[in-house]
Amino acid sequence: MKSEECAAKIFLAARYGSDPIYEPLGPGKPPDFSVDKNAYEVRRLNERHTASPSVEGLEQIAISLSRAVREQLGQIPFSSEKGSWVWSVRFRRPLAKSCRVIAKEIGRQATGFYSSGGRNRHTVEAHGVAVELIPVKADLGKAFVQVLEVDDDSGGPVSQIYTDGIRLALAEKIKKTRAITVRFQGWGLILVDYILPGLPLRDELASLAFDLQHFNTITIINPDGSFAMEWPDVRPQDRAP
Repeated sequence: MKSEECAAKIFLAARYGSDPIYEPLGPGKPPDFSVDKNAYEVRRLNERHTASPSVEGLEQIAISLSRAVREQLGQIPFSSEKGSWVWSVRFRRPLAKSCRVIAKEIGRQATGFYSSGGRNRHTVEAHGVAVELIPVKADLGKAFVQVLEVDDDSGGPVSQIYTDGIRLALAEKIKKTRAITVRFQGWGLILVDYILPGLPLRDELASLAFDLQHFNTITIINPDGSFAMEWPDVRPQDRAP
């Protein structure tokens, strides 16, 4: 069972008061879970979508920079008392220094900040590269976990990344399950948030509308299985199929 499916199992067990059935129609076949007459499909919400590639290859610098910063922040020992943070990196071309030099300075600043024990949103900067550190309630087992990169030549706001990710996931699951819709009374899509666990964008996302088709709900949960958001705010069994 994948980590996102484990999180969904925890969530469904807490919601219904009993363990859901895993792959009720057989191994590898949708849906991922069923509870009573309701079916649930599960997917990670962590896909990143960028603008069309340019002749310079926008992703090349992003990959190298993110890898270098991730390696530095990954060396910071996790403390359950200081908690977990997610981070995003923003940069603009051309980089003033090498990825290694930039990442080393980012790591030095982040180490000092983490050691201070503060839990307020914070940004560290080095040679024109900014890394935003965001505290999350969920215990991710690491001090810092990357959620996204913002390339000033191609990126977009985090709320748009959520919107695009949700719609693409929904379209994928609708296509995958269309042939078996009648086998269950209700359908729910569970998305496990690996972008910003704790979802500080609740107000921005609450008004979103989606073409659910045969799905009754979209639910976002955190990696620990705790509830984050739902559209609409009602359980599948409370609606007509």
